[in-house]
Amino acid sequence: MKWTIAMTQEELKRKTIIDQAIEKRITQKEGAEKLRISERHFRRVLRDFRNQGDVGLVSGHRGKPSNNRMKEARRAKIVEFIRDPIYEGFGPTLLNEKLAQSKGIHISPESLRQIMIEEQKHIPKMKKRRSHIFLATVARDAENWFKSMAPTMPGWKSVDPKPVCSCLWMMPPVRFWPQNLWITKVFTLMANSVCPIFDRLGCRLPSTATNSAFFASIHTQVPIKRPSRNSPAL
Repeated sequence: MKWTIAMTQEELKRKTIIDQAIEKRITQKEGAEKLRISERHFRRVLRDFRNQGDVGLVSGHRGKPSNNRMKEARRAKIVEFIRDPIYEGFGPTLLNEKLAQSKGIHISPESLRQIMIEEQKHIPKMKKRRSHIFLATVARDAENWFKSMAPTMPGWKSVDPKPVCSCLWMMPPVRFWPQNLWITKVFTLMANSVCPIFDRLGCRLPSTATNSAFFASIHTQVPIKRPSRNSPAL
């Protein structure tokens, strides 16, 4: 008689190691280490495999209801409470409090939310897609600019330009807005944050306005487009 045995990837890996242990290619200790189980449990698995074959490697809980599953009678009371028109429009958290007060049934808000979704009494919110850009071109161009300024910076030889320019990646994400006011604020902030680095290198720029003008000139090389609704998120 032939039948089909459904096995997971982890169970197939376990069968391979058990076969190696039976063929004496590895010891039981090595097999237990590969499966990340104790030697006693490995011997138990080996015994089940010898007695039952491949079926002994399949979990005995497969196809059976979970032990932590909610009882049908209790679930029916919760569903009846959810369908009450008085609580129409209540969210999972508030409805969970009313459920505990009225029926004395205590469950987690997440469990109640899942039941509400199954009963079509709650619509889960879609996660908002982040809409921003990282100023990678700015960091790369700033590194090249630092290298070009090396002859005028006495402390340049003791400083690696890549960690210096990596500070540009620590900035919060720049969000897209219809106005261009945020562009001036962002590059002014970048200029002010880089000033202590110039002091360490032994080169002080004349003013903050010069720094802002430098980063503003780099900004002209960065193509910034407002994303459409269907554009992929970065």
